[in-house]
Amino acid sequence: MIYEFCGFHVDLAGRELRHSGQTLSVEPQVFSLLCFLIENSDRAVSKDEILAAVWEGKVVSESALSSRVKTLRKVFKDAGESQQIVKTIHGFGFRFVAPVGIASANNREQDHRVVALPGSVAMPEPPDVYDLGQKPSIAILPFHTLPDSSSNFLLTDALPMDLVVALSRLSWLSVIARGSSFRFRDKEHDFQQIGHLLNVTYCLTGVTEIHEDKCSLTIELVETRSNRSAWAKVFRFSLNELFELRDDIVVSVVASMELVISQIEAEQARLARPNSLGAWAEYHLGVQAMYRFNRTDNQSANAHFRKALELDPGFARAWAGLSFASFQDSFLKYSHDPNASAVDARRYAERGVELDPYDALVNFTMGRSLLLVKDSEGCLNWLDRALEYSPSFAQGLYCRGWVDAIRGDAKSSLEFVDRAMRLSPIDPLHYAMLGTRAIALIEEGNYKDASKYAEQGALAPLAHVHVGCVAVVAHSLNGNVERAGFWARDVKSRRPDVNREVFFHAFPFVDKTLRSIFEQKLIEFGL
Repeated sequence: MIYEFCGFHVDLAGRELRHSGQTLSVEPQVFSLLCFLIENSDRAVSKDEILAAVWEGKVVSESALSSRVKTLRKVFKDAGESQQIVKTIHGFGFRFVAPVGIASANNREQDHRVVALPGSVAMPEPPDVYDLGQKPSIAILPFHTLPDSSSNFLLTDALPMDLVVALSRLSWLSVIARGSSFRFRDKEHDFQQIGHLLNVTYCLTGVTEIHEDKCSLTIELVETRSNRSAWAKVFRFSLNELFELRDDIVVSVVASMELVISQIEAEQARLARPNSLGAWAEYHLGVQAMYRFNRTDNQSANAHFRKALELDPGFARAWAGLSFASFQDSFLKYSHDPNASAVDARRYAERGVELDPYDALVNFTMGRSLLLVKDSEGCLNWLDRALEYSPSFAQGLYCRGWVDAIRGDAKSSLEFVDRAMRLSPIDPLHYAMLGTRAIALIEEGNYKDASKYAEQGALAPLAHVHVGCVAVVAHSLNGNVERAGFWARDVKSRRPDVNREVFFHAFPFVDKTLRSIFEQKLIEFGL
């Protein structure tokens, strides 16, 4: 990054100070002081902060700091009386007061266009075209309070910082560091300009309203290309609950970002001209097709993932997407050779793990591929890894609950699935979460609720016929033979090839008692 002020350019990467094209000689410690003051130019910084940052905790006298400031002012010819660049805050510290901007260099030429930091001159118009070949990027801005509310540091700074840390764990998303994004503290933002300045496609911002001990927090995701709100959620709680609820709020927001940003990226890719689509855009088109859960769209998803890998063979998530599509070919028997598809699902997942072993989706697809060879223990290990890297990964939580369900651990299954449903209430796999909940409730003997959730899952758009089989069993156990018969006929009308053998291929029950219950009821209704 290159900062610009009063005709000077500060090149952070090259650690150079330039003026009129000439490089100026500056001591390393003086240069570090300059960088620290510029990067905190939105506020006055104390002497203690400067000593800790520039001298890295070493014990030095204040006279050493005063000497470095004096040297810096000499470089700028910024006399102590005028202080047009570095201002002394008596009894406290210093502040960089000159208008400062960021000079963004063209890759081919060394001319610079300057965009201003908050509080400085206006920035140029943002570009009309964004590179769809790049992965999404986001800046989490400090939250602010409404004018008549009292400020609370935990809400305005600490909670956004928690979100920076949590979202940074998602390898598919680029997150701007706090030092840059927290400069934007104004209550009113032009998100297109922030997007241009920080080179991000999304901003996450928040507004808090505090009345006595009650708090309302609204968190909003803004798509900077269009300056439109893409998602928002309101959290209400008492201030004494904030510390306990911080983790829940962070997990909920991260889970929503996984889903919402992916949907937006897919839509942007779909509207773009085909010759402008990069690997990331092709990947998201594949994801969009993959979640329609039918043979034709799964083939389309497969083609998009392969195109993404042609453009970028090292794209781990595209390998994971290819594994996901191959899993469906085997799981739902879209393929003429389900066993070969199972081998492909594992092979592609393994390649993804080689490229990015810390990506939650990659670990998730690796775990699911092992289900196709009935290795539930191995599957659980990989799913637990996925959740370790991304605790709010709703599909990982759901799959963990699904494996527990077929293993006969109803209590654990319900805990995982309920958490997944809370985190992602509009997830593409929501119908499968409902079906998994029904299986766990069948094991607990709660046939009434099991039939309710199985019905909801089977009626959901895009639900595959296996959930209809669960509805047959649940309704039959609940004594509703008419509704069980309805779902048995629905399954056969949609997929004449589906029977109990096909069902148990996809649902390899480890718990023998539970398998026996399902087998008996499926036979009873002609499946």
